[in-house]
Amino acid sequence: MPLFNRLLLIILFIFSTLTTSAQYAELSGNPASRAQLTTAVEQIYNFQPTTADATLAALGRTNPDHPVIELLQAVNLYWQWFPARTNKTQEQRIRALLQIASKASEKWMAASKGNQNPEAMYAYFSAQALLAKLDNFAHANFGAAGHAKNAYPYIKRCNDYQQQYPDFYMVSGLYNYLREKYPEIHPFYKTVVWVMRSGNKELGLKQLGVAAQQSLFSKAEAGFYLGHILLDYEKKPLAALPILQQTAQMYPNNLYMNAKYADALLAADRPAQALPIIARLRASSDATYRLFGQLYQARYDLLAGKLTEAQTGATAVLRANPTDETLLAWANVVLARVSQRQGQTKPARAYYKTAIDLSEYPLLRDEANAYLDSH
Repeated sequence: MPLFNRLLLIILFIFSTLTTSAQYAELSGNPASRAQLTTAVEQIYNFQPTTADATLAALGRTNPDHPVIELLQAVNLYWQWFPARTNKTQEQRIRALLQIASKASEKWMAASKGNQNPEAMYAYFSAQALLAKLDNFAHANFGAAGHAKNAYPYIKRCNDYQQQYPDFYMVSGLYNYLREKYPEIHPFYKTVVWVMRSGNKELGLKQLGVAAQQSLFSKAEAGFYLGHILLDYEKKPLAALPILQQTAQMYPNNLYMNAKYADALLAADRPAQALPIIARLRASSDATYRLFGQLYQARYDLLAGKLTEAQTGATAVLRANPTDETLLAWANVVLARVSQRQGQTKPARAYYKTAIDLSEYPLLRDEANAYLDSH
């Protein structure tokens, strides 16, 4: 995949995981429809898929052919498919819904004078970004690059609409931060990013903060990614904690957001506070979330000095071979730390090398590189 597309996809993939709604004129102009839309978004992110489907069906009856309906139906199904990513039938349905949303948004934009329709633009961008993410999961690089190219022009226009639609602050914030941060992580990309509009990390973080406070429908998502960046990219777990705690409390049923809060608690050396979340994850009916719980239990055991238990838990995660690369990367880091404490340099180096291959995050990569440089 061309390097330009690779960097663009990194930006789109992070954005597309959660953000999928903005203010739509036809919906927000009707108080009842706007209330239904807000309710549907809350239900999706609080892991209430059946209730969300019913709300979206009712919204579709009063707003037929609006692209946000299929878009949110796709996102609702996405959160049933992710993070396991093994149900092909669900994946095919998600793709079909996103294609419908994309075509409807394009038609809407074409009918708008001067193609100036931020609501349709946001819907189209979101659908294309999530399609790119699905293609990346499937290792369909050319398809992912095509969707990324389709979405990129709308990133550049986000600044035009931020005051009217605060949700666009999240898109701009992620772009401004990652446009500069990613080449720092991978210096090789510095030779090609000149073709993309320059970013600003500090501005990006501020924009995410604004989005977390002012967005119509993306407050929780913007806060989640601000916390994620502070933890995994800036390596500031204490700064990330209150932000991730707030998102976890907003959506108590959302195991993904709660797992991220537990991740920050462990990174901040507050393992006791993570235990209730770990217990919830381990008791989940979803096998992938149980693996998150098993991994976090291994990290907890390592902090408690229980090397055998930590090694056993992390090894079990690797044997399960989940599709989530962050799970695999962290399991390798746990095993590398265990090997370090046991004075076993060779396996520690091997585990850290694997972690670098699996993770983009400086929180893990810097630790691994520091050990490899000194041993």
